[in-house]
Parts: sequence; C-alpha cells; structure tokens
Amino acid sequence: MATERKFAISTTPSQPGYEATYTDLSAFMSAFAGYDLQTPDQKFLVEIFPDYDGTTLTLPVERMDFRTWTGNRATDNIVRIQAVPGNEIQYPSLAGARITYDNTSDAFVDDGSCPVEFYGVSIENLGAGAPMIAASTGTVENTMDRCYVYKAGFSNGNQTRVYNFKSITNSIIHIEGFTGNYVFFAAQTSGAVLPVMRNVTGIAGSVMTGANRFFVYGNDMQNCIFTKESTSQIGSQGFFSCDGDYNASVTNDAPGANSIQNITPANEFVDEDTDMHLLEGSQLRGAGVNLFGNGYDKDIDGDDRPNAAWDIGADQFVGGAPPSATQNAIFHGFNF
Repeated sequence: MATERKFAISTTPSQPGYEATYTDLSAFMSAFAGYDLQTPDQKFLVEIFPDYDGTTLTLPVERMDFRTWTGNRATDNIVRIQAVPGNEIQYPSLAGARITYDNTSDAFVDDGSCPVEFYGVSIENLGAGAPMIAASTGTVENTMDRCYVYKAGFSNGNQTRVYNFKSITNSIIHIEGFTGNYVFFAAQTSGAVLPVMRNVTGIAGSVMTGANRFFVYGNDMQNCIFTKESTSQIGSQGFFSCDGDYNASVTNDAPGANSIQNITPANEFVDEDTDMHLLEGSQLRGAGVNLFGNGYDKDIDGDDRPNAAWDIGADQFVGGAPPSATQNAIFHGFNF
C-alpha cells in the first residue's frame, strides 16, 4: 500500500499534521518537480486551507505541470489536490478552496505519467486567452469531483476546456469568452473507453461564437446537463460522439432515450446566468438514474444524493439555501 504524504497550502507556517506547508501551489510544484511516486511507493495529499486566497499561479513557468512526474493509479501512486475538510467550494459565491490564474497557458497539464485528482475546489481564469485544464495526449487517469471550473476564454479553433480526464463528477464547467468549435471537450485521444461524466452541469457563457460550437465531444454521460446563459450563441449541436442516458440539454441532441431535450434554463435554475442550483419546480429533479454507491454520492454542495432516482446536473435539490462549506469531504474512491 502506498504511503500517504500530506502537504498543506496555507499562509500559516507549519500547519499541524502535515509534512510541510507551502504558501501556494507554485511553491509546492517547484519543490517536487519531476517526482517519482513509485520509488518509493507513495501518494501525495495536498490540501488547500481557508487562508490561502487563490494567489495567481505564475504560468506557464510554475503551472501545475505533472508531465515529468511518475505515478500509477493501479498502485495508488497519485496526487490528490483538494480542499481541507470544511473549505470546499461554495458555489456560486466562489468562497472556499480556490485556484486562480491569468496567463495564456494551461493551468494544469499532464501526459498520463502521473494520475491527479481534484476535489472540492474552484479553478478560475482571471483573464482571457487561456485554456483551463488540459491534459496532454495519451490515456490519462485524472479525475475531478465537486469542482467548479470557471471563466476560461480564448479564441483558437478546436481548443479545449477540460480534456483527457478519466472522470468528471458532481462538477460545474462554466465557459466564457470562447470563439471556436469544441468548447468543452473531455474525450481521450487514445483508448477504447470513453471518459466518464456523471452529474456534470456545463454552461455556455455569454460570448460564444464559432462555426460549430460543439459543447461536449466523446464522453460516456449520465445525469449531465448542457445549458447556456441567456445571451449565449451556441448553435444547434450540443453533443458529438457521446454515449449515455438520462441527460438534458438546451439543444435537441442530449444522448439517451430517457434524456430531456430543449429545456428552458429559466424554468430549471435559480438564475440561468449565474446560479445552476435547481428550482423546486425543475423537471430535472428525480429525472436522472440512481448511481448510489459508486463513490460520488455527494453533489457539488456536499449534499447527499439518495438511493433513488437522482436529479440531473451537479446540484441535488434539498430545499432552502445551499449549505456552507462545513460538509463532510471524506473521499470514498470512484467505482466505475
């Protein structure tokens, strides 16, 4: 079994219970550049504390670049970047664990040599012209659960937003300022198994132009929804080469016989532009498939999903105001 090493991202020196404390993620990446987790047998847990204010990464020099690292999911030699329990992202306020950057290169990049997991964090582009989270070519084992990816904008043909992930669950991907074809492109470029998307809410932002404007391409999708801001231009096609069922879309091509087509966002969400929590009368409530027991049973707010039909999208409606970040952040492991 891999030995766990714990590191804190905090402005408070020497957080108790951690091997080392770094003031930001750039400092952590610099300390372990090119690290081999297999020799010796290790896994890294990197937790973001509330006093870390999301200081901008100095990209591309100090981005989260794992291409020179070595790991192996089969032997649990992984890196997990997550909110310290109680500091999970509070959507839509952006409170909680937050990673920000402002540059023209990827915030995160990997070539399959080291599996990376993201949990309970937001990743936000403060400027324009930058891809958001992009793994390099190859079959990779990265995962994302309970995350909010926001405001990446660029103009560059068939570029990508979130790319080459093994799985994305209970997350919201909000795209702004894109001109090109594939907006949210999470397919792997090699390997026969499609990437898994479960209870993902994808939002096309207000500035959307381009020839095709596909939103998702090449995924195995369940309980996912593609929606848009009120002024977004998205074209007629939301999905391309996708499998799955129990999805929903503002277009008429959500995959699956049990999927809901041509939704009206204003009838489904608290605010169709800024808040994708479900309204009490939303037709997305209870319209998904029951995926209980697969290791991702909490929605983006940390609310428990039932052992019954799930809601479609990242939010599970519970009534009242969304919860604070005091939810339990225990990770049970995915079971796909």
